[in-house]
Amino acid sequence: MLEFITTVVISMILATIAFSGFRLYERDLPARALAKRINHAFSSARAFAIAQNTIYSVQIDLEHENFWIDETDGLGNPLVPKVVRPERFDEKVQVESVLFGLNPADPSQGPIPIRFLPDGSSDDVTIYLKLLGATGDDPHQIQTVRLYGPTGMSKVFENVRLPLAAADGPTT
Repeated sequence: MLEFITTVVISMILATIAFSGFRLYERDLPARALAKRINHAFSSARAFAIAQNTIYSVQIDLEHENFWIDETDGLGNPLVPKVVRPERFDEKVQVESVLFGLNPADPSQGPIPIRFLPDGSSDDVTIYLKLLGATGDDPHQIQTVRLYGPTGMSKVFENVRLPLAAADGPTT
């Protein structure tokens, strides 16, 4: 009987640990999903730009909480608006900031265009996403989407506020 009770107690402790870990994973899921969707839009816009030999932009509209891809001219004006249907942000996630290099984007000017050129390069951008209600000093509630300008390649850094000095990538 003592062995049975010990087994039950150990099983309950392990289940509690597993459940709390799952709750943390589930809590961060909306921010992770939005970061991956933005990353996918970056990859798609880069592929469109290379394949069509023209400029494409991912437009991030913070006011209406959505993003899409436009075919644009050299000045960034849409030639073919909304090449892909707009995608909405998750209601539990907020775009904390969009940085071009070290400069924050101005969302009051309308959608923020992030350009992809026919040679595969892009604007150099860092986007921070956070859960609504998350405390600013908890880096585990932040998702960073980093777009490297010279290559146009992007990466999602989960549960970390990527410092801008580290965001610059490897030096050669």
